Amino acid sequence: MEIQIKTSGVSGAKKFRGIAAKHIGAAIGRVGHIVQSVSVRLSDMQKPRGVADKLCRVVIQMKGRFVVLEELGPDMARVIERAAIRVQTTIAGQGGARRPIGATQPA
Repeated sequence: MEIQIKTSGVSGAKKFRGIAAKHIGAAIGRVGHIVQSVSVRLSDMQKPRGVADKLCRVVIQMKGRFVVLEELGPDMARVIERAAIRVQTTIAGQGGARRPIGATQPA
């Protein structure tokens, strides 16, 4: 499955597209079979420095429904990571349990 990623006003867009593809792709992972398409929109709203002006909007199309998640913050990489965690949590609830990103396996 391909993840469509668009940027708007984002400095270093290529870097952030790579981060989004990696994190969102990992978040969907093993339950990707229930996902038909994924669209990610990364936007910088150009507000004063330090203000939550970076937006990651993820639209996931599954059979018969859409899931839309948004994260906002001052740091694009962190916003993408938080969005990926929310994607994973949401998708896991739809298609089976999965450990959160970064979680270690029990010994």
